[in-house]
Amino acid sequence: MKVKNDVFGTLIFACTVVAFTSCSNETTCEAMSNEPATSNVIAELEKINSELLTSSPQTIKRAPAKPINWIPVVCADVWGAYRGGKRGGKIGRHVGSIFGSPLKGAIIGATLGGVTYGSYKSYKAWKPQCEIVSSNSPEFVQIKESCKNLVNEDGSINEHLIVALDSAVDKKIEVNEDLQNASGLDQQSLNIGKLHNIMLASLNNQIVVGDDPGIPAEPQSLKEEIYNSQEMNNGYDELLAGGDGDEGEGSDETLNKVMELFDQVLQEYATETDDVAFIIGKYMEVIDNTDDLTEEQKNSVKCGLATALYSANYWSLESELEAEK
Repeated sequence: MKVKNDVFGTLIFACTVVAFTSCSNETTCEAMSNEPATSNVIAELEKINSELLTSSPQTIKRAPAKPINWIPVVCADVWGAYRGGKRGGKIGRHVGSIFGSPLKGAIIGATLGGVTYGSYKSYKAWKPQCEIVSSNSPEFVQIKESCKNLVNEDGSINEHLIVALDSAVDKKIEVNEDLQNASGLDQQSLNIGKLHNIMLASLNNQIVVGDDPGIPAEPQSLKEEIYNSQEMNNGYDELLAGGDGDEGEGSDETLNKVMELFDQVLQEYATETDDVAFIIGKYMEVIDNTDDLTEEQKNSVKCGLATALYSANYWSLESELEAEK
């Protein structure tokens, strides 16, 4: 199976500042901020939502409803990835500062935290019985270890560790070129979404992520230090207990509002993966051209939008298979 080994450190680091919230099938995708944001970017996105929701496929019934509603699962995915990434980035930055590499530490921590916790929240939303209450549970340890093995210190993917067990898994992991183009997302963003789908395929026993016996882990490597830190496991435990990953940090009202609006239009407009790509494309027209957000903030939004795109592709195909059973 072909998996691109692109470096996406800058974008992952940006994920540590994005302001998502998490949801599962017990809770809806909620806004983190109750106070309105009044920036131009918010006004433009509100206009997009208003225009789209007056012609929503769900309203005009452009396509028949899916037998299984996968949109809430996508929401769980996106927001769960944010919470884990933000928490992991903060911890990674702290551990990295001890090594003299706070930026690299934040990149690694956000990658481990975002992919690990985001994948779990998505999978749990799909299979509610898969409840995990501790980071030391065998199931969660397996998720953590698979993620650690997949991600190199430079942010690239350990492609040679992936063994496909399902002949159709490539279609679930990959997003076709037309949808990539429609989304307007850059390649680095798309790579993040792809890594996420690789983890979902692993959780669903469609691929196996193995160890790397040929390259023993360096005991003092930054990735190993972050992975083995008590802070990281405490962070997972706080998230598993219902925390929001925002401990000790203020929120960014504008970014919170951006993602709240995206959440709204995703839930009320989309019925197909094409719709998700279309929404993202409309949002990217605003995000790329606004002066209200810094480049890091823009990349943070792109991180979440890419996860939504890939998650929609994966879970829409899974829902079709479930409906056929």
